[in-house]
This record gives sequence, structure tokens and C-alpha cells, in this order.
Amino acid sequence: MKEIQREGTSPEKIIKDFLKEFNLQKDDISYTVIEKGSRGLFSIIGQKQAVVKFMIPEEEDMLKRFLDGLLNRMNIEFKKLDVNYKDNYYYISVTGVDNPGFMIGKEGKMLNSIQHLLNRVLENGEDERSRVILDIDNYREAHEKRLIRKITQIVKKVKSRDKSITLEPMNASDRRIIYRFLDKNPEITTMTIGKGDSKRIVLYPARETNNKVQKQPRPQRQRRRKQED
Repeated sequence: MKEIQREGTSPEKIIKDFLKEFNLQKDDISYTVIEKGSRGLFSIIGQKQAVVKFMIPEEEDMLKRFLDGLLNRMNIEFKKLDVNYKDNYYYISVTGVDNPGFMIGKEGKMLNSIQHLLNRVLENGEDERSRVILDIDNYREAHEKRLIRKITQIVKKVKSRDKSITLEPMNASDRRIIYRFLDKNPEITTMTIGKGDSKRIVLYPARETNNKVQKQPRPQRQRRRKQED
């Protein structure tokens, strides 16, 4: 548990402001009123600030408790829930799920929705904050391998045909996997078209892209007609 002490005009206002600041519910914390505070004479002389000490769970405990409660409400049984922290990311792995297909959803949409909720749990108004990556029965690792195998075949087609190929729309997570994989391939360049979930990646032969840049016509200067007096 982490302890934070705050001062203010009244315990009620301190508690209300604290919950709002950290995006918490009252059930998420415990607190002790150390000083109720007093207005003093004429609300000026001898005025004492109220003091409240809050005990809030660490981020890892908050994530575990939230996800465990969510899965119970969804009637999803599982054997193990692990949380590991590295490089400002919480990697949460749930294994032994009785119905992984339901929890993952089509193209991982349910999994990504739950991950989004977990990231909301961490929101506390800070500029720099941790992020959550949620995985179910190693789905993300297997999905990444399948995606890379697919892109490897498409890269071969781009090279053999010497023409660009546009991929189907995909989410930001899959696009990042592809960009990271293609970043090591100097023979292929990419660009993104579309907006939101409709964004597509276009794969080009690097030589084709360079030729396109070199062959772009120069803008013609418009001749000014000499004005007659």
C-alpha cells in the first residue's frame, strides 16, 4: 500500500478532490482523518487545515484486483494471473482460461477492449504513466508470429512483382508489429493510408519509391505576360 497525506479546508473536500485527481472510487482506497480542521476566530485567526492520510494500493495490485473482478463478473474461469513490470509497461498474462476464444474475440477485439479498460485504471492525470499489455494464453505471441509469416510472403510478392501491395485495414497494434519487422528490411519501404481503424499499410519496393521521387516533374513556371501600356 502507498500512503499519501493531503491538507485542505475540510476532510470531505480533501477526499473528493483526491478521488478525482487519481480517477478512483471510494472503495479503491482507505483513509484516516488526522485533523478535522477548524475555521478559527472570524474564519481567519487560529484556522487549522484538515489533514487526511490516504492508503491506496500499488498499481500492480490495482490491476490485479480490477481484472480479477472483471473476469469473475464475466463468468470467465482461469488458473493464473501474472503481472510483470518492465520499461514502463505492465505485462499481464492470464493463463488456463476456460473459454479463451470468447475473451480474445474476433481479431483480438475483446482482448484489446479489456486492455483499454486496464489502461484507464492507471490514468491519474500524470504526463508520464505506465501502460498495460494484456495477453491471454500467449495469444499475442502466436498472433505476432502468424502476422510476420503472412507479411514475409507479401514482401516476397512485392519483390518478385516489383510492384506495391496494399494490406487490409488493421489496428494500431498490428501495424506496429509490421513496422518493427519491416524496419530491418532495406528493400521495402512503407506508407500508411486511411484513418482510424481503416488505416492500411502500403508496401513498396525501395527502388520503385526512389524512382518515383526522381521522376517527379518539376513544376513549370508560369510565364508572365508583358502588360501593354
